[in-house]
Amino acid sequence: MPPKAQAAVSIKVGVRVRPFTCKDTLGVNMTQMGEETGEVQLLKAKYSTDRFAFTWSWWTAFNYKKYLPKDDPDMHLATKMKIIGIDPGITGSICFFQDGKIIDVVEMPNMAEGKKNKKQVNGAQIFHEISLRIKNSKKEEIKVVIEQVSAMPGQGVTSMFNFGQSFGILKGICSAMQLPMYFVRPAKWKKYFNLINSEKDASRTKAIEVFPYFSSQLLRKKDSNKADAILIASFYYETYKLEE
Repeated sequence: MPPKAQAAVSIKVGVRVRPFTCKDTLGVNMTQMGEETGEVQLLKAKYSTDRFAFTWSWWTAFNYKKYLPKDDPDMHLATKMKIIGIDPGITGSICFFQDGKIIDVVEMPNMAEGKKNKKQVNGAQIFHEISLRIKNSKKEEIKVVIEQVSAMPGQGVTSMFNFGQSFGILKGICSAMQLPMYFVRPAKWKKYFNLINSEKDASRTKAIEVFPYFSSQLLRKKDSNKADAILIASFYYETYKLEE
């Protein structure tokens, strides 16, 4: 008789690695190439192998500028990282964020489709908007953070389909551009900013509070979607680097 088939076991290992080999030397660079494809590179290492694959890799370097001298040859790995925070959906927004600052925010490009002129996200324009703002950046310096929203109680089938379509288009564009993606649930980033069970407009108030220099771009109530994208990017920036 054939041997009994054994159940497959899937094990995922998460490893936290601090980026410094000592207090003033950058020691590792972490890159997430795909949803479950990450790589850790040892810098200034003399080993024969200096790259290791992980399911998830995570940079933890709170307040790195305090510890790194300006002439560190690997400083650019820390300072050049661009975060693209995305509030998906037809009325969403895309935030471009770098070194703790808002670089730009654009409303989600959309277009009319079909006889009923039904709105949907404009994939070609999204590609253009992202390409324009990352043309001078290396792929490994970019992190795309997309809000992962599930179906809400009482949400209609059409609404769920439209949102799923928008989400899929965004994932497809980022995959085609070979940009590393992360997905964050609303409850996670909202909890970080104390916005759980708050009104929709609360995110706009919070974004103005955290980034007062950008308040002129958040004057309208409908700018709450811009605020969401800003806070999603900021959440990633603040949490991917844990305190020493």
